[in-house]
Amino acid sequence: IARSACEQCGRHRPPMILPPEPLAEALVRLPSADLKLALDTTSTARFEHHAAPPRLVTFAVGPEGGFGASDLERLVAADFRRIGLGPRVLRTETAAIAVCALAQACWGDF
Repeated sequence: IARSACEQCGRHRPPMILPPEPLAEALVRLPSADLKLALDTTSTARFEHHAAPPRLVTFAVGPEGGFGASDLERLVAADFRRIGLGPRVLRTETAAIAVCALAQACWGDF
C-alpha cells in the first residue's frame, strides 16, 4: 500500500513501515534517529518545529488505549520524547497519519 501510494504521489522513497512486534524488541532494532517522538495522550508537550530538519525522525504510536506506563518508561529510556497531539484522542492509524503530516508540514514539501 505504501509503495503504491508513493508511486501515485510521486514520492521516490516510501516510508519505513515495520511489522508489529513487542516494544522491547522493536527498540533494539530501530535505526539511529535525530529525533524520536512517542505519542502520549497524557503529555502536555506538543510537536515543535525545529529550525533544522532532522535527517531521520522516528515516531512511536501506541496501541488502542495508548502506551502503558512500562512502555513509556522504555521509550523514554530509548531517548524518545513524549508528546501529545492536543485534547482529542485519535485512533492509532489516524494518529500515525497526523504526525507524518505534521513532520511534512514542518520539514517536508507540504
